Amino acid sequence: MKSEHRHYWSRRLAGAAAALLLGTGAALAQYPQQPVKVVVPFAPGGSNDVVARIVGQQLGERLGQSFVVENRPGASGTIGADVVAKSRGDGYTLLVSSGTPLAASPYLYSKLPYDPSVDFTPIVRIATQSAVLMVRADSPVRDVAQLAELARAKPGTLTFGTSGVGSTEHIATTRFMMATGTEMIHVPYKGTAPAITDLIGGNLDMIFVPVPTALPHLQSGKLRALAVSTRERSLSLPEVPTMHEAGIKDFEALTWIGLVGPAGLPDDVVERLNQAARAAFGQPAGARQLTELGLEPAVGSAAEFRQFIAEDSRNYAAIITAAGIPKQ
Repeated sequence: MKSEHRHYWSRRLAGAAAALLLGTGAALAQYPQQPVKVVVPFAPGGSNDVVARIVGQQLGERLGQSFVVENRPGASGTIGADVVAKSRGDGYTLLVSSGTPLAASPYLYSKLPYDPSVDFTPIVRIATQSAVLMVRADSPVRDVAQLAELARAKPGTLTFGTSGVGSTEHIATTRFMMATGTEMIHVPYKGTAPAITDLIGGNLDMIFVPVPTALPHLQSGKLRALAVSTRERSLSLPEVPTMHEAGIKDFEALTWIGLVGPAGLPDDVVERLNQAARAAFGQPAGARQLTELGLEPAVGSAAEFRQFIAEDSRNYAAIITAAGIPKQ
């Protein structure tokens, strides 16, 4: 009798466990069941912000829920990244970001509030982008050689803006200074948009900015492009030479934008988001939304994105160490 009793409860417990697993699987299969917050760790108006809104629109259309963008700028993107790192791993708080807070931050901050290697779940890389070196339209500088000559003639005088210490713009300009033997003053902002405003207003001398962010200001005639940071010319700016063509050999500064979640994000949720992003940007209409902004679609698997972040982190470590950028 006791044996039958034990078998009865064993069957009941096994059945309950199976039902729980099935229920969990069903819940994940239905993700998302409520609006999803997409954190952008930079100010509105920059390329991360623009891409996040495109990503939110595309994912929303495919997954049947709203993806609401929230800007949390500051500290080179680490403030917004920390918000996501400390969120529940349920898929309802995500991060669209460039490599600075996810790959460069360990080498820039002595007291980082999160560990990029363990506190995030890579979901999908969205796109890569080149930067463009710009000055004001009324600047006497007409090309890269003149800028380098002026900077050498006035060491520690010219100013350049960035979206923060260790940002893509900071690293690109650091590479430029190392390659040309120049020294300029770094002025960090909470995003590229306010830095561009100060450049137009005459408070900065030059800036490297992602092509998507630069295009409206170049088209308006307020700024002048000197060179792009990639080895090949940008399809969006075919008339602008590369840094290599402008005389700075072996120069390349490429950045990327991707989607991640907090640690512990269920595999089912990762796969659902990854497949939705690949379906969106792997077909012509979605890809065109990115290419028209000067971006190159780069969607792949979550595993590929994880490996890419690790490699990019090593690259950041090398340039930050070589440039002697101190930790904050």
